[in-house]
Amino acid sequence: MNDRFAQLETLRKASWDAITSRRKYEWRVSIAFWGLMGAFVAVLVTEKIDVLGCYGLWLLLFPIILGASHLCWVRGLFKAFTFDKKEEEALRRAMRKEASYDEPEEVTSLRERIVAVRSHGVLRHWYHGPQIYATIAFTLLAMSVVCLKVYDKKSNHSREATPMSVMAPAAQEPRHP
Repeated sequence: MNDRFAQLETLRKASWDAITSRRKYEWRVSIAFWGLMGAFVAVLVTEKIDVLGCYGLWLLLFPIILGASHLCWVRGLFKAFTFDKKEEEALRRAMRKEASYDEPEEVTSLRERIVAVRSHGVLRHWYHGPQIYATIAFTLLAMSVVCLKVYDKKSNHSREATPMSVMAPAAQEPRHP
C-alpha cells in the first residue's frame, strides 16, 4: 500500500490502543470502589462503628460521595471511549476509501445497527452501563444500611431510656380478650 494508508493505520491503531489501555485498569478501579463500599457496609453491619455516636445520618455522606465520584469517573471514561471509537471508525473509513474497498451492504447495515445501539448513551452502553448500575446498587445498599442502623439504634436507645413505670398501663399489663 501507499504511505498515506500506513499513516492512517498508525493513527487508527493509536486510537484503538487508547481504548484497550484504559480497559486494563478501569474495571480494577471500579472493583476497588465497590470493595470500599462493601467494606463500609461490613463495618456498619458488624457494628464496628457506633452509629449514634458518629451522628448516623452524617454517615450517609460517605456512600453518596463515593457513589457520585465513581459515576462521574465512569461518565468520563464513556466520553473518552466514545471519542476514541469515533476517531477509530473515521480512520477506518478513510483507510477503506484509500484502499478502494467496497464494503458489502450487509456488513455496512450491520455496522450501522451496532453503532445505533451503542450511541444511546452511557446507561445503555454495553460496557459502561453495568458499572453504573452496580455503583447505584451498592450506593443504595450502603445508604439503606446506614438508615436501618440509625433507626435500630434510636429505637433500642429509646426503649432502654424509658422505664416501665413511666409507660402507659396498657403497655405494662397484657390485655386478655
